[in-house]
Amino acid sequence: MAVEKFSGAGDNVNFGKPFWTSVAADLNQQLTKGAPKDADSCKSKYNKLKLVYSTVHEIIQNSGWAWENECGACIGSVNEGTWDAYVEKNPKAAPFRNARWIHLEAFQMMIPADAPACGETVHLSMAVPRTD
Repeated sequence: MAVEKFSGAGDNVNFGKPFWTSVAADLNQQLTKGAPKDADSCKSKYNKLKLVYSTVHEIIQNSGWAWENECGACIGSVNEGTWDAYVEKNPKAAPFRNARWIHLEAFQMMIPADAPACGETVHLSMAVPRTD
């Protein structure tokens, strides 16, 4: 749904209050259980998912592993040692050893692939490169 509303994004893939209000309204129309959503809860969930995306993106960028959308990092006996060392330093990566992240494709459409960095304190730019 957020991908469909992507035009509401401001700089740095940060969405304004009207965007989150609209997302909450759409979600509440489809809601079958749980508490009603509001703009703040939708924004909070997105920010948490964006941090997970950063973790998955870092795994994908690692040249020692082959990411597959169905099996995650596809770690086997050959690359198990490098994975274990990586997870020791990056524990949030552990769930993706051999498991996919269902939101990956949606986030790849929203966040530029050539973004220089990801993480909690990094803000990604959606600026169009100058051609002059």
